[in-house]
Amino acid sequence: MFSELLGRVNLATSATTAALRFNMKDCAGLTIVAIGASSGAVTITESNANTGGTSQTIPYRPYYYDQASGTWSARQLAGSNGTVTLAQSLTAIFIPPGALSDGFRWIAASHASASFVYIAEGLVQRKPGNLRAVNAA
Repeated sequence: MFSELLGRVNLATSATTAALRFNMKDCAGLTIVAIGASSGAVTITESNANTGGTSQTIPYRPYYYDQASGTWSARQLAGSNGTVTLAQSLTAIFIPPGALSDGFRWIAASHASASFVYIAEGLVQRKPGNLRAVNAA
């Protein structure tokens, strides 16, 4: 049943220009799906507040998957922390909660033209109407 799945995950979307800050509290990880761009860099930042505060590039080299012709391929970030270079138009980047610096719990992604879907995983089962607002303090 759909509501059962939605109670274990939480979802949000973010256009590049919006750079939604997603609160990692209560989740076992966050998958950021980049859609609509097959080149350029996705920069992942962490923040210590849902608005304002300090924002910095996440000090973590995420693993990620990209999809070409319906097949997913695993990738490991070889470059600098917090930046994934896109090679396909569908890329999924996983961020575990332990990747964030102490005192930081919001994640945002940005790119020149990609849009993003955020998927918070490992939530304690609850009714969809009881899910936390994704950018709540």
